[in-house]
Amino acid sequence: MNYSFIIKNLFRCKIRFTLPKKKEILIYDKEGSQIFFNFFKKEQCEIFHARFEEINLPILLLSILKLSKLSLSKSYTYEYIRYVEPKLIITFIDMRLSIYKLKQIFEKIKIIVIQNGIHSSVFKDFKNIKKSDNLFVDYFLVMDEIHKKCFSKFIGGNIHVIGSFKNNLRSIKKKNQYIKNLLFISQFMKHEDMNTSEKDSWGLRLSFNEYFFAEKKLLPMLAEYCQKNNVKLEICGRTNSQEEMEEFKSLIEPFSNDWIFHPRKDSLTNYKRLDQATAIVHIDSTLGYEALGRKKPVATFSIRGENIDHVEKFGDFYANSNNFGLPKKFPDSGPFWSNHLNKSVLSKILDLVLAVNEDQWDKIYNEYATEIAAYDKGNSKFKKIIKSLNIFVAENN
Repeated sequence: MNYSFIIKNLFRCKIRFTLPKKKEILIYDKEGSQIFFNFFKKEQCEIFHARFEEINLPILLLSILKLSKLSLSKSYTYEYIRYVEPKLIITFIDMRLSIYKLKQIFEKIKIIVIQNGIHSSVFKDFKNIKKSDNLFVDYFLVMDEIHKKCFSKFIGGNIHVIGSFKNNLRSIKKKNQYIKNLLFISQFMKHEDMNTSEKDSWGLRLSFNEYFFAEKKLLPMLAEYCQKNNVKLEICGRTNSQEEMEEFKSLIEPFSNDWIFHPRKDSLTNYKRLDQATAIVHIDSTLGYEALGRKKPVATFSIRGENIDHVEKFGDFYANSNNFGLPKKFPDSGPFWSNHLNKSVLSKILDLVLAVNEDQWDKIYNEYATEIAAYDKGNSKFKKIIKSLNIFVAENN
């Protein structure tokens, strides 16, 4: 018997001593589970702690007694599902292969997977998949047409494009300010989180300086442009830490004192900030692509690849893994994006996104962005699917 599962988790997690309740819906993973309560009543749902931050002791003992050739973690997962007897399993964990194998064990349970973020590394994570693996879910709700094409190569089932599930919950509010403001989306990582070298989605270990190279090149140029063109520069913080604010201060204030740092409060506040901005700037943030789905003018400077030379195969082409729009192949530069940066490139793109009107941006969006950004107000497609399963869904969002 492999005891690593027990040893690694029992001493660092919460222990639950009562059996889970039998529920209609099993939310697979605590992370993001609150979002589903916009649609389901709490009494409809049970949460499975897929990261094992909480372990149900009776289920663990039961899984040990029934252990065969399976790993203990798999046995525990299956016994938990069997005990709850859900009609539906739903999750935001979209890059864990084991999710797509559940259907082989639980044929009668409907399974819905919702894409949780932009993934340029789909081909890497699924490259060893064979047809005999039979990966399948009943419904896979993805962010855009490109990810639909990618995932459909590896995963069977009904795959629907819905945009960002979280983004769809927030109605789009038209900007009513007359002051031009440019909102930069931060992807800041605390120094202590990077001290052990952070792994990116491709498994590369990056130091803080390697990771933050792009910000250190872009922000001084942004500040200088905004100062020169009387544009208010605002930073949409990734954290609420003083460290993040000081980092941006060191990059901006040699060039401009007219800027604002907005510490992170919650995702709702971030979406409001997107709608209140004249235009958005980001490097490779999911929130930046969500802004594009909301049809906001967005400038994308995907320049991490200038310092991280990492070429991978994406289907039938090779590209730097940090390039714009992956896993779709785009030119190195376009009307609102560039994989390389100098002052001339920056000015040309910012001049456009700050001055473009709604009709002009619609044309640009329709030509370049329909495959990489989508929006479904209120998640109407999701509601339709849930209703087709004869499961109650709230209508108040």
